[in-house]
Amino acid sequence: MMGMQLVLKAALRGLDMFLEEDMDVKMVLLPDGDDPDSFLKKVGTDDFLSFINKEAKDFVLFKTDKLLEEIGNDPVKRTHVIKDIVESIAKIPDSIKRSLYIQSCSNLLQVDEQILIAETNKKVQSNYKKANSSNRAEQAPSDNWPTEEYEQLVENQSNLQQQQLISKNHDIVVENYIAKLLVLFSSKPFDAKSSIMEYVLQNIEDILEEIEDKVCKKIIDLSIEKYAHSETLDTHYFLYHNDPEVSRISAEYCAVIDDYSPNWPDDLRSQKMPDENFVKDTEYAVNFFRRKKIEKVIKKNQERLKTIEDPKDLELALKVAMKLKAIHSELSKKLNTVIT
Repeated sequence: MMGMQLVLKAALRGLDMFLEEDMDVKMVLLPDGDDPDSFLKKVGTDDFLSFINKEAKDFVLFKTDKLLEEIGNDPVKRTHVIKDIVESIAKIPDSIKRSLYIQSCSNLLQVDEQILIAETNKKVQSNYKKANSSNRAEQAPSDNWPTEEYEQLVENQSNLQQQQLISKNHDIVVENYIAKLLVLFSSKPFDAKSSIMEYVLQNIEDILEEIEDKVCKKIIDLSIEKYAHSETLDTHYFLYHNDPEVSRISAEYCAVIDDYSPNWPDDLRSQKMPDENFVKDTEYAVNFFRRKKIEKVIKKNQERLKTIEDPKDLELALKVAMKLKAIHSELSKKLNTVIT
């Protein structure tokens, strides 16, 4: 009997690899003393197939039941079982399927669903980082990128931070932070009249065409779509979205919910953590975002001024330049006073 238990445990561990391939795995326990061949000979093909169809159980749920049977009421062992199941669920690439397993296993394990979501997201992020590091290790670094810095980034930084540090593109950093605020805090109140989502979208709608990062643009577009239909948004919507890019970066945002943006100004780091300070954080981020985009528009307008010959067009462009400068000045004042 002990030998069968060991075989079963080994099988449970080994079958995790099929989850990574997005296969629907089912388990069947044959009667004691039987293997598939002996059982087939004993009962015949029809009864064998009938038994399989009747007794087959989803692998993740089967594994959860079996592990729970062994631990009784031991809280330490239960913790290990929960972590084991989270490991299995995190291997599943399909975000919708992960969501359904989390709901089912939350009931079986008697654990709050939000806790399982958070732990699964951490593991998904960890798995992604490992895979990303492995892929990078197989590729030769660019001639323009020092080897030591490259290796240090792979070793120490999350995928999102790597993107930010490597690109050194402040616009992308700010766009990521705006997207992060929408993913994490959309439904939270900004003030008595509006939510975080409403405040953000109302204040960036006139500069949406300036957004460069395609995944951030997807998150903002999804938010606009919900907003247009007067629908609320929450983190769950983004985490389990059928677009893998959206669900992946949302998991990254959730994995670093208790940290500041790596490029956030030092004076802002003296404030509360972002999840405790999201109203002021949102106001600062939106103003910072608007100023960065206004700076790009100012630059474009300056280039136009160099080529304009018609006096009327020149006068109009100068008025635009003055208006843009006034907006930029006002945003700069807000950025200096919004955090006190």
